[in-house]
Amino acid sequence: MPDSQSIPQAASPPLFEDMSTTPQKDMKAVPAQSWYTLGLLTVAYALATTDRFTINILLEPIKLEFGATDAQMGILSGASFIVFYLIFGIPMARIADRGNRSLLMAGSVTIWSIFAACTGFVTNIWMAMASRIGLGAAESACLPASMSLISDLFPERRRQLAASIFQGGMPLGMVLVGPIAGYLAHNYGWRVTLIAVGAPGLILGLLMYFTMKEPARRAASALNGKATVVVRNSIWKDCASLFGNPRFALLFASQIMIGIATSVIVVWFGVYLMRQFGISIQTMAILIGLGMGAVMFISYLICGFITTWLVERTGNRRFTSTIPGLFALAAAPLGALMLFAPTLESCLAIATLFFLLMFSSRPAGNNLVLEVVPPSQHGLAVSMIMVAINLIGGGLGPLVVGMVSDTLSPAYGTAQSLKWALLGAIPIEVALSGLAFLLISRSRKRQEAASVKVAAL
Repeated sequence: MPDSQSIPQAASPPLFEDMSTTPQKDMKAVPAQSWYTLGLLTVAYALATTDRFTINILLEPIKLEFGATDAQMGILSGASFIVFYLIFGIPMARIADRGNRSLLMAGSVTIWSIFAACTGFVTNIWMAMASRIGLGAAESACLPASMSLISDLFPERRRQLAASIFQGGMPLGMVLVGPIAGYLAHNYGWRVTLIAVGAPGLILGLLMYFTMKEPARRAASALNGKATVVVRNSIWKDCASLFGNPRFALLFASQIMIGIATSVIVVWFGVYLMRQFGISIQTMAILIGLGMGAVMFISYLICGFITTWLVERTGNRRFTSTIPGLFALAAAPLGALMLFAPTLESCLAIATLFFLLMFSSRPAGNNLVLEVVPPSQHGLAVSMIMVAINLIGGGLGPLVVGMVSDTLSPAYGTAQSLKWALLGAIPIEVALSGLAFLLISRSRKRQEAASVKVAAL
């Protein structure tokens, strides 16, 4: 009977996360350079968020200056960015999988910052849209390149924490964008605001270029100390390979569900508070911008710290999918309960706990990509997750809620119709997302058991 380590890779699906590092390497302290790089990536993600969302605060003065229509402003704030963000996401992911990711990040940060700042110099709405297109195309490299770097900078026992810290850059950017953009716009106008928000990225891009080192890539597998040959497939074959992986298919489904819930909350929950409790738009902006952003930032770190602690204490790496799954399932009933709260105070109290649990499962999606697919497909897989969250979840969720609310409005009124529409788009989807995470954990347990049996032969 041949030794189990000499069995070809095709004999059983490999556990990529276990093959990417040896126990001896895994136990070494994480180098300071890795934490430094993580800090730069997190700042980049925060700046990407501010550059992306600052325009939303400035829509009214831009519209008045250019005499634009609401439809044009909708394209400026949404479609001109997100469409090209997704179109360029897959080719950027391929570069991240095969090229120098540190240079890719330095270049993309510099380019998107130039486009962000140049928006302050435009003379018509079409030039503004062109700047947003460039911003979206350049920013599409941030997530796949960063997650690919994190997979090589950190051993698996620290990867969940590192991914959570990195993704905390998004809510951090959300918290910062409101006060900073609001102050600058009020005192200096929308042009100075866009230039000032874009400028820091130019400094960060230079810092990345001169100080951020490209780490060695972890092998997709190392059987008996010999690295296997990585086959360069076409993008279509790689996509087929990804969705032929049951755990990635479950992960993709979970991110569609959480993408629907998240986008619906961002777009419609503030409107619901205004209709149901009569709060002003200024109060709503503070609650949704500062409040939700702060809670999201804290929740991102909670799941990372808890999961990392449990994995280090028990050695059970299935916690990386079990914990976010349990958090999502625990959050689901709270998502329904907050919609039936009788007062604003009780609604916000329940919503805070709901957001802490629900958003804590969000970073796990990109982190699990690093575990369930081989390193040569990390960038592409993260790009596919971006499609799930932004195009499918973000595109369909708010639209369907609006249509359902309009349909129910004649019978129930605007506040109650929106409540019932939200009830179908938030708690159910969060629960399904949690279930998908638990199924990933169950699949991993079965695969580990099968590997043990093979090793015993």
